[in-house]
Amino acid sequence: MICADVNFLEKIVELFPGHVCWKDVNGVFLGCNKSFLDTLGYKSEDELIGKTDYHLLSKKLADEIHKNDLQVVKAKKTIEFKEVAIDALGNQAIYLSKKVPYFDDKGEVKGIIVIASNITEDLKIQSKLDYLQKQRQQEYRNYLEYFEEQRFVFTGQKDSKSKSLEEYIKDIIDYYNNIIGLLPGNVYWKDKNGYYRGCNINMANILSLGDPKNIVGKTDYDLLDEKLADIATSADNHVMKCDQEYLLEEVGFNVNKQQAIYLTRKVPLHDDRNHVIGLLGVSFDITDRKRIEEDLRKAKQQAEIANKLKTEFIVNMEHDLRTPTGGIYGLSSAIKKKVKDPEIREYISLIMDSSRELLQLLNDVLKVHQIEFGILPVLNKKFNLKKLIGDVIKLEKTSVKEKNIQLLLDYENTIPQYFIGDRFRIHRILINLVGNAVKFTQKGHIKITVKLKQASEKDKVMLLLQVSDTGMGIPEEKQMIIFERFTKLSLSRSNRVKGLGMGLYIVKKFVEELSGSVRVDSKINSGTTFTCSIPLVLCAIDRNKSFG
Repeated sequence: MICADVNFLEKIVELFPGHVCWKDVNGVFLGCNKSFLDTLGYKSEDELIGKTDYHLLSKKLADEIHKNDLQVVKAKKTIEFKEVAIDALGNQAIYLSKKVPYFDDKGEVKGIIVIASNITEDLKIQSKLDYLQKQRQQEYRNYLEYFEEQRFVFTGQKDSKSKSLEEYIKDIIDYYNNIIGLLPGNVYWKDKNGYYRGCNINMANILSLGDPKNIVGKTDYDLLDEKLADIATSADNHVMKCDQEYLLEEVGFNVNKQQAIYLTRKVPLHDDRNHVIGLLGVSFDITDRKRIEEDLRKAKQQAEIANKLKTEFIVNMEHDLRTPTGGIYGLSSAIKKKVKDPEIREYISLIMDSSRELLQLLNDVLKVHQIEFGILPVLNKKFNLKKLIGDVIKLEKTSVKEKNIQLLLDYENTIPQYFIGDRFRIHRILINLVGNAVKFTQKGHIKITVKLKQASEKDKVMLLLQVSDTGMGIPEEKQMIIFERFTKLSLSRSNRVKGLGMGLYIVKKFVEELSGSVRVDSKINSGTTFTCSIPLVLCAIDRNKSFG
């Protein structure tokens, strides 16, 4: 019977989610549970026993852990620490380590017990709600290799061999009871009839039992109200009847008798013949996490409502904004034709320029709205690529002439005329890239390069559309953000570059919607090159051609 109790307690320690280990006063490992071994990549305790943290971690991390160990030994009391160590993937992680001293018969500290939980994800949730992730539930280990007596020191006595076997095993039982009692969360186990056979200190405190031994022989109906007891009993019956673990959220109360939400995992316990003899339950208070999740849900809901209101506002205001702005421009143009005074004509020209700029900004804002809410569907129709390029060059001819710069075209002769794709998006991509180049080029030239490459899919080609300039260039640190909305390289008040900062955002958005890609290469005072790769479908007449 005593041996069975030892195996039972070993199994409880082994099933606990997290790392459990014990060391002597010098930091030398004496033992651990399988979860700790798995994190280290060890197959047996033989590989760990006799080592220290300096064998497992860098000197800096080991120094900090050893310092904490010595603090517990010196204080002779339990202390919690946040420590940096290595997780199962070999990455640095933050652990909440509860370190408990254990003593010999003379009251001297013989070593410490360490119970550690990986709280890296919890800290991320607390520091930034946007990165809230589901905390991975640690896997419970179902089997524990039998104790190798010579590897462990249970009582700290120098001559444990002088004890009888029964006394020695009792020490082991007390030792495991001590470890289980200190485990965080609520840990408990029941027999197949639903009677509690034990629990840890934390659960005993929540139930106001004083000593964990006082739970033995009680049922949920003795400790909870009938509704909560019915739910717990139903879950217990499922675990033992189906012989499988069960994960659920339960409503209960904390040590302050306040309502709390618990994430509970229940697993069946078996005897040597693999018959179900009861269950083990481990519960953690997730009230704060549920509150954070609810806050995030409400925040998301409010954001969606605000976004909807913004959309409705833009749609409703589109006509009201366009009409007066267009009216100002039209009336100014009519007045200018009738006025002879040069000074007044200049003032009217300024009014027309301002209204034209305002109308362009309005168009950009409305275009962003259309893009983001899918009002502009992707259309695959036949179009003339060469004519499209020519139309863009005609539109920009006046602008480059005013700045006395050249607009060059490199168009391969082998490129067919017609393709199937979204002409509107490709046209807008090229207009925005050329227009952007004109803004930032004071001398030299702008060059449009058009090439084709055969795509991997049948009947498809890759259009390489490149716009390069000899302008001011883009700083390296800005190249990652120029495709974001409302991003400009110069401030509006500098009056050097006009616009809303939407051109490159629209370029990237349209290229991605066409399943393509865009990249930028630039150096300060050496110019900039934008390269777009856009897949197109060949018209039937050109499908047998190949392109280099």
